Amino acid sequence: MLYFMGYSHSEGNWTGHFTRAVRRELVRRGIAFKEVPPYDWYASDVPLEKIQNIDSRQGDAWFISWAQSPIIELIRDKPGRKYGFVVGLTAMPFEPAVLVEAAAPLRERYRLSLYDGIFVNSGWCMKCLCRSYPDLAQRVSVTGFPFDFEIYEPYRTISKDDRLVAFNQRFAPEITVMFPKQ
Repeated sequence: MLYFMGYSHSEGNWTGHFTRAVRRELVRRGIAFKEVPPYDWYASDVPLEKIQNIDSRQGDAWFISWAQSPIIELIRDKPGRKYGFVVGLTAMPFEPAVLVEAAAPLRERYRLSLYDGIFVNSGWCMKCLCRSYPDLAQRVSVTGFPFDFEIYEPYRTISKDDRLVAFNQRFAPEITVMFPKQ
């Protein structure tokens, strides 16, 4: 059995699209799975007792969509292999949590060390992660980012501008409060 923990539903946000895309692909491929309630930065009432009561077996697998989730500490001793997905800015010096030195310890290195495998969305993310945590490099695999392609249908027919550059909002000075405005 695969225990899948997606992200909290957030309409129009990449987290909701990610969870739907993974769920749809698991169904399409006929992979048996049970969805575990999310434990991410949105979750406020996480049913920890329900998660603790899951009886996984040795041949099972856990897939946690947000590898930094505290849930890995709760399930670390449960039978089955554990896999986490790391999105682009983990272990990156420009991550807002690193820039402001988060009040609570991130425990990122420890949490990532509890996974049997770490999936990342790009080669760049893999380089950042392996540079910061070289002892975890053998566990890292580039898998890409699952997309819910239906959200892009309205944009397929618009004309493209070759000079247009899209970038992650975390680097946009007008959005990111950590960068002082001049």
